[in-house]
Amino acid sequence: LSVANRYFEKIDVGSPEAKAAICDVCVDMQYTVGLTGDEFFAELRRKTYTTPTSYLELLNLYASMLGEQRESVSRKISHYSGGVNKLVETNAVVDNMKKELIELQPVLVQAAKDTSKLLEEVAVDQANADEVKQRVSKEELAVGEIAKEAQAIAADAKRDLDEAMPAYYASVDALKSLNKNDVNEVKAYKQPPELVVMTLECICILMGVKPDWGEAKKLMGDSAFLEKLQEYDKDNIAEKKIKAIQKYIKNEQFMPDTVGKVS
Repeated sequence: LSVANRYFEKIDVGSPEAKAAICDVCVDMQYTVGLTGDEFFAELRRKTYTTPTSYLELLNLYASMLGEQRESVSRKISHYSGGVNKLVETNAVVDNMKKELIELQPVLVQAAKDTSKLLEEVAVDQANADEVKQRVSKEELAVGEIAKEAQAIAADAKRDLDEAMPAYYASVDALKSLNKNDVNEVKAYKQPPELVVMTLECICILMGVKPDWGEAKKLMGDSAFLEKLQEYDKDNIAEKKIKAIQKYIKNEQFMPDTVGKVS
């Protein structure tokens, strides 16, 4: 135990309690290996040796694995922070559009007043007045259409964002939990469930291949399949691909938790 305590003095494992627990586990593992060696000798008459060197190798292995896991977590945090920042920027753009729409209302009111005044001033020349009235009316309609389009864009952006966020976070959690065994299990399906097929068709579309089971199996056969999914540039998806997956997104059954129950 003292060897483990000294070894982990300069290694940050989170807290004194965690350090104590790790040291206890290392000691227990070393002790258990020794007992198992005795049992092995009693049954097969083959001698194994548990040495101080093997104990140090155990400590070194744990420290190495701890370092690798920390680096992996750090990379993932950095990656997802970029996505969160993009969402924050999108919210800021939507807020600015709302402010612009509010500021535009007095302009429209003033434009109407100016138009009325102008018509009074040119009443002596009816022909010119009609021409001016038509021109102003067209401009007013154009401004109104622009305002409507801006309002529709803002509303669509907010609605899409509100609808997408729960699915986004659920998808991120589901993706982080995947491993190669999960992929192999899905690839082994002869007749995969419908929701699994829908999920893989979406992935095919995003990866730029034909959305069918054969192409999906080829993608899953790639050793870097999970890495490509986790590092996919979700902030710069082509409009064509977004439109292509809309029919899947609008399906009420196409949710991460529902897919997880059938896969």
